[in-house]
Amino acid sequence: MQSANKCQSQGAPTASRSSILGLDLLTFLMADVRDGVGPYLSVFLKGGLHWQSGEIGIAMAASSITAAICQIPAGLLVDSVHAKRLLVVISGLMVCLGCLLVVCVPKLIVVVGAQSALGAASAIIPPALAALSLGIVGRMRFPSRVSRNESFNHGGNFAAAILAGTIGQRLGYHWIFYLVCLFALGSAAAVALIRPQEIDHAVARGGDDKDPQTKAGQSGRAIPIPDLLKRRDLITFLVSVVLFHFGNVAYGGSGVGEDTPRL
Repeated sequence: MQSANKCQSQGAPTASRSSILGLDLLTFLMADVRDGVGPYLSVFLKGGLHWQSGEIGIAMAASSITAAICQIPAGLLVDSVHAKRLLVVISGLMVCLGCLLVVCVPKLIVVVGAQSALGAASAIIPPALAALSLGIVGRMRFPSRVSRNESFNHGGNFAAAILAGTIGQRLGYHWIFYLVCLFALGSAAAVALIRPQEIDHAVARGGDDKDPQTKAGQSGRAIPIPDLLKRRDLITFLVSVVLFHFGNVAYGGSGVGEDTPRL
């Protein structure tokens, strides 16, 4: 019995039902928030506002470029702060504000700025959710938690697609943006269910929850970027990911108009 208690104190943490429910709801609701309105933006700009294809391309590219630039800083930010729940809330509110700006002030410079904010938020949300999951359930239970997150993520995407299609057809394209805002506010409420004292921030940034030294901050230390660049396995992985995205990239135009250039 003493050995079991010792393993429990040094092993993977046991999360409460409230925190698990919060993670489930957060993953479900963030499925539609983390990428903003995505492809619905081009439909809204072309079908609702009759924008030219070039302007739509600029607006769509702003989000992708900002997200790519913010990937590394977002990961560093999530690892360095303990207010991971607050990061998720702020990112969700950024998405909400960006969607409202697109609908209420549909000018090119405003839409580009809103899309840039959405791109920055989309770079923060995935690592923040992963860190919260890892910090709550621990490394031992993390693989099963990832599977559960993906299940709720796909469920959220499916539900959002049905709601967006129904609302867009009956009420208009602009209501899709309000739907994303509703999901964002719901995700902010779901964060409140996660108990902050159950988040092991050392484990959340990659520390070993089986190692007592983790609790003392001697494990899971940040590795300098120059040292990371010396790791051949990491470089091989990065190159593989880049090649995958080049091979998997969509082509043939955006489908927003007949005058869209094609490769």
